Amino acid sequence: MYKRLLQMPETPNQSFSLWGPRRTGKTTLLKERYPDALRIDLLKTDELVRYATEPSRLRDEVTMLSKDDLVIIDEIQKAPLLLDEIHYMIQEWQRVFGLCGSSARKVRRGHANLLGGRAIRYELLGLVAEELGADFSIERWVNTGPLPDHYGAENPGPALRVIVL
Repeated sequence: MYKRLLQMPETPNQSFSLWGPRRTGKTTLLKERYPDALRIDLLKTDELVRYATEPSRLRDEVTMLSKDDLVIIDEIQKAPLLLDEIHYMIQEWQRVFGLCGSSARKVRRGHANLLGGRAIRYELLGLVAEELGADFSIERWVNTGPLPDHYGAENPGPALRVIVL
């Protein structure tokens, strides 16, 4: 795996969102940078159903945490109603959240709460030459694209065909 160079605070004191295309390494980056954070993964059906059907449950669970605990919610675009609860907890309790997703457009289209200046926005795109270091090859980059799994694959053909189709 390649070390991503996105500058994020070691200990966030303000909520943030991390957006970017699928397969760029957002989840991996957050797991590496914030290993002790409470992690809610909305790709897990049970978690998605639990929070989508009763968003206030998040507030109940966060009250049991230490004020300094970072809460990371992955695939936030799957449960946009959670953003109202998050907004409340940022505003009233000064809680810090890390939100991660691949589609800010989906959240915007659904007229969801975008936290209006309450969260710093980061974007993680494909790999760049500096991140690849000595592994950088312009020919390989052009032929495989900038996604970490594709660039580093011994045989990227099958994965590339899935994206193109």
